[in-house]
Amino acid sequence: MDMDPILLVLLVALAVTFARFVQKRWERAGQERERARTPGLTPDRPARVDSAEELDEVLEALRCACGGELDRWTESTRASLKVVRCRCRECEDDVDVFFDVAVLLN
Repeated sequence: MDMDPILLVLLVALAVTFARFVQKRWERAGQERERARTPGLTPDRPARVDSAEELDEVLEALRCACGGELDRWTESTRASLKVVRCRCRECEDDVDVFFDVAVLLN
């Protein structure tokens, strides 16, 4: 039984597309695991800062998952947690950065 060449080309294209999809998902999962370990990128692990200058330094050092720089957008404070919403200059994703500001409030 001979396989139709068009069917073979379609199967190869489907396999390549699926492999790329799996690779991107794998890379994205790795990036998310890394971000979860970075202080400030989850509310469970806020970055502890002792001054407004230190808060600014942390924001300047952080990057989006795509590698782009972050611009401040809005800020809010709840109890001893400050949340700074930023926007990536490259991909325009919103990134929330969490700070433990208990020292600043006292």
